[in-house]
Amino acid sequence: MSTLGQHFILDGIPGEGLPSVEALREALLILPARLGLTVVGPPQVAVQGGAPVGLVLLSESHLAIHFGAVGPTVHADLFSCRSFSEQEAEAWLVAHFHLIEVRTRTIPR
Repeated sequence: MSTLGQHFILDGIPGEGLPSVEALREALLILPARLGLTVVGPPQVAVQGGAPVGLVLLSESHLAIHFGAVGPTVHADLFSCRSFSEQEAEAWLVAHFHLIEVRTRTIPR
């Protein structure tokens, strides 16, 4: 069976408290561009239960990021039918959100 793409998942703990809504919006626009992926519309950002959540559609699929109000935590979910560097995605998210603890996994699909 051939693979459709890759599904990158990151869970992390920021060292500087809950990131801002603006940091979330920046991540939804900048990370796909850095990975060579194409954003097809504006990011959708809301606050649910006191924590920001965001989604951006890509021509290759999607990027979703949400913050946990308890903890705080950062959770990112990036699926693409085109390959990208998981290492670059992880390094950028760690630096952008000042993550001090990270767990990642990639699922070939």
